[in-house]
Amino acid sequence: MLIRRNGIWWVDTTLPCGKRIRKSLKTRNRGEATLRVPEALREEVSSGPAVSLEEPLKPRTVSLREAFIRCMREREQWRTSKSPKTLEGNFRALAAYFGEHADLSEIPRPRAVDYVEWLRETNPDISPSTVNQRLSLLSVLIEAAAYNWGHPLSPYKMPRAKPRQGRKRILNKQEEENLLAYFQDNYRMRKLVECLLDTGCRLSEMLELDVNKDVKWEWNMLFIWKNKADSPKQIPMTERVLKALRETPRGAKNPFEGLTVHSADKHFAKAREALGFQDDKEFVLHALRHTVASRLAAKGVDAFKIQAFMGHRNIQTTQQYVTLYGEHLKDLPQVIEGY
Repeated sequence: MLIRRNGIWWVDTTLPCGKRIRKSLKTRNRGEATLRVPEALREEVSSGPAVSLEEPLKPRTVSLREAFIRCMREREQWRTSKSPKTLEGNFRALAAYFGEHADLSEIPRPRAVDYVEWLRETNPDISPSTVNQRLSLLSVLIEAAAYNWGHPLSPYKMPRAKPRQGRKRILNKQEEENLLAYFQDNYRMRKLVECLLDTGCRLSEMLELDVNKDVKWEWNMLFIWKNKADSPKQIPMTERVLKALRETPRGAKNPFEGLTVHSADKHFAKAREALGFQDDKEFVLHALRHTVASRLAAKGVDAFKIQAFMGHRNIQTTQQYVTLYGEHLKDLPQVIEGY
């Protein structure tokens, strides 16, 4: 198969006998690289040690594409996924590098490590979470082939891209007011922004909210039953959220009905440009979720309360916001001085 390193195309393949060949094709043009593959393989085989045809052939297992299709059919978590396009996108990204017909036995851990290095070289801006999502998908395919389908594969611990610990984009009050003013004539987006800012919900959670099933008006609570953390949560409503949800049109499930994740992102992208943040890649709808957690931490709210409110799977995620402000440490000097 063809891979690209530092802009140069290479051939990287494994012969039936198990011999791996990796050779630079010395061109930046993919078409030209394709034409050079046969000659490059001949040169590599003829210059290396003789390959005996009697060497045991590597048993074929299952291709990347076959494994993905079967997992989509058999794996309940994938069948019921709220974001099948994300799964498909991660598969396509893996297939673009390894080849969709590549046998899983041809993707040992060193090749997974090479893939991570290649991503860093060719796309420096790619987020660690995106890299790790792709590697997790590959891991699921290999484990399913080995443990569920009985193929002779040895699952391995995937490499992982280290998450960035940089600052999280948080909106200040002026930016919030400017954003709401921009959406003054777009009722659905204005109400969506208000609710995201006051609940800390993920965009998909809010768009899927059904006021007839997920809101307990007498308790002043809304419930999120399915989420990324796979843990139901309840959220107390502010007056702004309560008002927005009560204004849901008759026959609709929420005041944002008609918006999708894609269309909401497009509306927000236009707002970002209009407000002068076109170069701020972190000024996205998900920043509203960061804003809520940060505001709670800044007011000294207990980390475990923030975790429950935000629906974080583990406390370490919440601690990123708490340590950002250090409000929980402010009384320590008095404790030390009073010892």
